[in-house]
Amino acid sequence: MASTWPTEVEFLRELVAVPSISGNEAPAAELVEATAGRLGLNVVRDETSVRVEVGDQNARPTLALATHLDVVPPGEGWTRDPFDPVIEGDLLYGRGSGDAKASVASMLHAIADVAGKPIKGRLLGLFTYGEETRDATMPAALARAGRVDAALVGEPTNLQFAIAQRGLMMVDLVASGDQRHAGYAGEGQFTNAITALAHEIAKLDGIVAERVHPVLGITTVTPTMLEAGVSRNVTPPSARVV
Repeated sequence: MASTWPTEVEFLRELVAVPSISGNEAPAAELVEATAGRLGLNVVRDETSVRVEVGDQNARPTLALATHLDVVPPGEGWTRDPFDPVIEGDLLYGRGSGDAKASVASMLHAIADVAGKPIKGRLLGLFTYGEETRDATMPAALARAGRVDAALVGEPTNLQFAIAQRGLMMVDLVASGDQRHAGYAGEGQFTNAITALAHEIAKLDGIVAERVHPVLGITTVTPTMLEAGVSRNVTPPSARVV
């Protein structure tokens, strides 16, 4: 291994210190590209991903080590700077240290270990953007990566291999109502969109609990975002939940 290679933990700390919130992955991508370049690896960075590979591009099989560079915003409740990676004991604290920059660091390290050794096929590192959003670049990155025969996807699973993944369907549930001053809400025929939506949300708990998979467990329906309101004294014409 090249002497310029930082250990996985050193590189992970560098990567965590880059606040690559979805949509702002460029600095993290540049760091991965530069590190791979210092190792003499074949690396390409574009608007879809950073791709690092060793072996014969035309040989089979190709194993992809795939994960993402973006993180969700830190949010509230942190007791430390989320982008100042600190090691305490055997734990590293920082936004993205587990999801999924630890995978980036270990995968890049694994590719560096293989570089220069005879392998039958190709090992491809695929580090994409926007995974935490609806605009994930993985499909576009795969289209540019060429044939992939198998993939190991990096996500925090407590070091246990996950052989299946739940699907995801995102639904907007919208209720319509009458917009009027709250002082007149009790007069005549009237529908409060917020109340109507609340009744429907209450029905979601356990609505598909009979759908049980032997590996993945029960199916769930989980409200995550709620939106309504015109003014504090006006009922809204619509209310929406994701």
